[in-house]
Amino acid sequence: MQNLFTESRINVLDRPGNSPDLNAIENLWAIVKRKLSKHICSTNALLIEAIISIWYHDKELKKMCSNLVQSRPKRISVVLKSKGGYLRY
Repeated sequence: MQNLFTESRINVLDRPGNSPDLNAIENLWAIVKRKLSKHICSTNALLIEAIISIWYHDKELKKMCSNLVQSRPKRISVVLKSKGGYLRY
């Protein structure tokens, strides 16, 4: 793989990135999974029905989604201040 990068003149960092994941969808799916634990999903159909119900009709989830989006600038600022290091959440 390194040869491909060299031949293609692609600069690669000497070490892998160590920055925290700022993707809000990860947080959102964690919330959905937590809410799913309160449902009895004994079949795939019931699981899909529960996910759709949570995703489209849960008012608390909508508020949390909005909060995650609005908190993004603050989270980015914290990451920049820590220079990509450890964050306390």
